Amino acid sequence: MNILSIIFILTHDNNHSNLNFNFMKKITFFYVALLFLCCTWIGSAQMTYNGATGPLNDNGVGVPPGVTEYIINVPDSGSITDLTIDLDVTHTWLGDLDIELESPAGTIVALMDEPGDPTPSGAFGCNVDDILATFEDGGTRSAVDVETVCNPAVPSIAGSVEPLGLFSTFNGEDPNGDWILRFTDNAGGDSGGVNAIGLNITGITMIGDAPVITCPADIMINTEPGVCTAVSNFAGTATDTEDGN
Repeated sequence: MNILSIIFILTHDNNHSNLNFNFMKKITFFYVALLFLCCTWIGSAQMTYNGATGPLNDNGVGVPPGVTEYIINVPDSGSITDLTIDLDVTHTWLGDLDIELESPAGTIVALMDEPGDPTPSGAFGCNVDDILATFEDGGTRSAVDVETVCNPAVPSIAGSVEPLGLFSTFNGEDPNGDWILRFTDNAGGDSGGVNAIGLNITGITMIGDAPVITCPADIMINTEPGVCTAVSNFAGTATDTEDGN
């Protein structure tokens, strides 16, 4: 509950008065009525949206071959100011995989492109396993390191990781709609699956209900005879209908 403190100061300058001072000697009553006009509040927040999980098509499986798409639906609107994605993926040869994220507007940003493969020609990439990472601009492990160094630990790609492209490319877009996380397996013989997807978006518009304003009754101020200044100090309350505060 928020307290609205309001001070009314009503003054009269005797040196420049055109009023009959004899009238001012009489007891004067001031009635003050308050009217609060309120509307909904609007703010911005970070929200997390989870995608479906399941197997990844091996090369030669599916249409197009080796491609698996998982949809993350964002029912909210706003203007993106930051975006990250949490991934839990098992795969027995990460060097086979391309991963990219496509926004509802059709913007595509690559997370990785066959780590360990020095060319786009289809050469073998890193023979390493699994991803348990947050992909974010400025991640602790650089995109260059992911693409060129085969980390033998399991999971091989872990922690804070920089995507191959820039997620800031999405900034300013409305996040509302279906996002596509696309996996492409470029070689046969190894497979895996997606265990968890978390798309974290900052810039979601949050709209709240208008608060309930409780005002005091009409205020009566009784001045002293001959005194033309009156002060009324009182408080009203504003209650958030959604959380009661």
